[in-house]
Amino acid sequence: MRFIAANADVQNGDTLVTSGIDGTYPPGLPVARVSRIERDAAYAFAKITCVPAAGADRHRQVLVLSLDASLSPPPAPAADAPAKSSKPRHARPRRDG
Repeated sequence: MRFIAANADVQNGDTLVTSGIDGTYPPGLPVARVSRIERDAAYAFAKITCVPAAGADRHRQVLVLSLDASLSPPPAPAADAPAKSSKPRHARPRRDG
């Protein structure tokens, strides 16, 4: 992890989870586990090493499922729905006698 203050409350074994702030991933999804912390008073930031929670070294593919309807493709038109013409429709003038 980069740019974590040297005095941040991070311990070995802590689990890092998604915050959900940006709306990309739901909150609470485990991402990594803290495996090592190096703090040096000469530096403002700690050097924190993490191990991925997903076991990325053991898998070749990832599937992300979402219940967010805005990420779903639009529904296909029904088979019995009339086809829409690409030509604009204009009203015909009425002729009264």
